[in-house]
Amino acid sequence: MVEDDVTIGAVHETVLRTHRHDVTRAATGFEAVQAIRQAAFDLALLDPRLPDRDGIEACRDIRARLPGSRRLRHRRQPAHPPRRTRSLTRMPKT
Repeated sequence: MVEDDVTIGAVHETVLRTHRHDVTRAATGFEAVQAIRQAAFDLALLDPRLPDRDGIEACRDIRARLPGSRRLRHRRQPAHPPRRTRSLTRMPKT
């Protein structure tokens, strides 16, 4: 998992470990590429906004430099999804 925000990373790690997944964390795209060179991973979760590059660039870098990583796909998801608001109207008592 590549996440530079310590709090968000801790939450994601807790959820993944609760479901019995092993988790390796990196805070930058560079650290992610180094980690993937040293070990095999089934899944890479990348923050779209990292200090050294965005998650899409890191994914492309991993795919270009590492054999066998061609199956990596990226899915762009907003860091802060839009909030849905709902209006509540009070009905007058009759």
